[in-house]
Amino acid sequence: RSALEKAFAKFLQVGELKADQITFIKTIISYLSKNGTIDKAMLYESPFTDQNDQGIDGVFDNDIDKKKVLEIIDQINLNALLPG
Repeated sequence: RSALEKAFAKFLQVGELKADQITFIKTIISYLSKNGTIDKAMLYESPFTDQNDQGIDGVFDNDIDKKKVLEIIDQINLNALLPG
């Protein structure tokens, strides 16, 4: 879990995020800590639609922030698939 929090730390510190966006990121971290990887299509399903029924699109109306979140997820997914 600490590695996941570290992966998102810079984004959380640099971004001017709203409370719902921070909660959304924490939901991603929680999901990843339980499952290891995440299919980005899940970001449009529960529990990610609990914040906004449009999922990541509704929470991050700024495409740059949304892209950063997706890039972090891609990196985490890649790292989870690498051996050792």
